[in-house]
Amino acid sequence: MKGTGPPLVAIVLVLIAGAFLFGVEVGQGRLPEAEKIVGLINTGGDALTAQVAADPVDFAPYWRVWNTLERKFIPFGTTTADTVEAQDRMYYSIEGLVASYRDPYTTFMRPQQSEAFKMVTKGSLEGIGSVIGEREGMLIVVQPLPNSPAEKAGLVAGDIIAAINGEETNDLVVDEAVQRIRGEGGTEVLLSIVSEGQEARDVPIIRGTIEIPSTSHAVVEREVPKIAARPQESTSSSQEPAEDSLSTLEVEPIETEVKDFYFLRLFSFSQTSIHAFERELKEFVQSGSDSLIIDLRGNPGGYIDSAVNIAGWFLPDGTVAVREYHGPEKREVVHTTQGRTLFDESGM
Repeated sequence: MKGTGPPLVAIVLVLIAGAFLFGVEVGQGRLPEAEKIVGLINTGGDALTAQVAADPVDFAPYWRVWNTLERKFIPFGTTTADTVEAQDRMYYSIEGLVASYRDPYTTFMRPQQSEAFKMVTKGSLEGIGSVIGEREGMLIVVQPLPNSPAEKAGLVAGDIIAAINGEETNDLVVDEAVQRIRGEGGTEVLLSIVSEGQEARDVPIIRGTIEIPSTSHAVVEREVPKIAARPQESTSSSQEPAEDSLSTLEVEPIETEVKDFYFLRLFSFSQTSIHAFERELKEFVQSGSDSLIIDLRGNPGGYIDSAVNIAGWFLPDGTVAVREYHGPEKREVVHTTQGRTLFDESGM
């Protein structure tokens, strides 16, 4: 009599398949968190990103959180309607990592920001030649550069940029606005400009190659104290001042003089700043002023060799300007000043 149950071979196949699926599930649970993410590349880093820390760092919590958010976050919830691309989320996490070092001079630049910084330090870029800023949520022209397409088009400091190529700039951050305004030389960008007390107007501007000035200067005349004020000596024989002595002390009139101050602004430590700074110092000496003010406000930095070279005008030859320590072995690199000083006997 034949049995009515399933064939033995079928039962064995079912058991094997179940064991395989169980093994896959267990193996998936044992995978590193980074390997569970679909579409993730470069998980192992490269030669430039190899770990150099003395203590190992467990990245599993980071990837576990990333996985959880990818699977469960509802992008169009009650708190937000915005979506952020995965690559941008990675950049945000890197920015948070850099911020954790609590060093105001250590920053992370996204690829576009890095390219813009490289152009600035080279001393030229393609665009309209205007510094853009933000005031009360509005994009404004901080200052058009001399002889730039922006200046020739009539833009002045304080103008509001209401739209770029027909798109309003409401809540547009400065970096994004700069990227939209910049472009290849010879191409056109259309800005909607609102000047104080005027209606909005469309201003077409042909982009050009902008030579970024490394320095600028002005000779400022100011009246300054020559001798500091001092109270007259009391005629009282007592060691203690009289009760109303503070109110009766006479102060000598402050003697003043008019002096010229050479105000030198250094925009960056770029490839062109060394020669530009030297020219400025020669003009300073020729101006006859004995007071030099160097303005570094807004200077984004640049090449360390340029900075050391410029420091050499004010420090003795061979002075250590910068010490760097590289790698886990703390290999030291020393940058020293070379050449002349500003106030040597031979002059400039």
